[in-house]
Amino acid sequence: MRPRRFRLALLAAAGLAALAGFVLAGRLLGRPDAAVLPAHDPVAGVRAQQRVAEVLLRGGGVAVGDDPIILTLAELNALLARYVDSRRLGVQSLAARSQAGWLEVAGRTTPRSLLTGSALSSLVSVLPDALLDLDLWVGARGRLEVREGEGEFVVSRTTLGRQPVPPRWIWRMLRVDPRRQLTWRLPRVVERIDVEPDRLVIHTRARGS
Repeated sequence: MRPRRFRLALLAAAGLAALAGFVLAGRLLGRPDAAVLPAHDPVAGVRAQQRVAEVLLRGGGVAVGDDPIILTLAELNALLARYVDSRRLGVQSLAARSQAGWLEVAGRTTPRSLLTGSALSSLVSVLPDALLDLDLWVGARGRLEVREGEGEFVVSRTTLGRQPVPPRWIWRMLRVDPRRQLTWRLPRVVERIDVEPDRLVIHTRARGS
């Protein structure tokens, strides 16, 4: 009886391991919430350029006004698609969504891209192409911080698909230095950026303040 019970226990353990692996694979290949783009807006890109121009004009003292500049989620995604060089982040098809105080960004990559150049690069020559070229989404959630003349996306949570993983793993696999690639220059007139549901609110200093 004991050998039979032992075999049954092994079969049960193998079944649980297979189920856990299936669930994990489903989460890794899932889409983070930020990967769902809002409905297409054909003029969002034009409006986004107008918002950026307004910030620059205020920074140069050409435009007068201190009312907040609103950047909608559609406009933000238009900016990401047009101006952000996603290759330096190791992902494509950047998309974003916003909640109260939080910004989420997602980008598409492949297992091949993540493994190439990593400590596991030898797997590229072993695994089948069908697996290496699967779509895999990377997500990051964090806050926008504004300092004098600089903005930063301060990430607190990252995911592969819908599976949470430590941020340092993501940066290592994508070969990203967050101190350099998640910061950008801002006109000093920008005082802060509030992240609200489906929009960013850019606050600028009054002229002379």
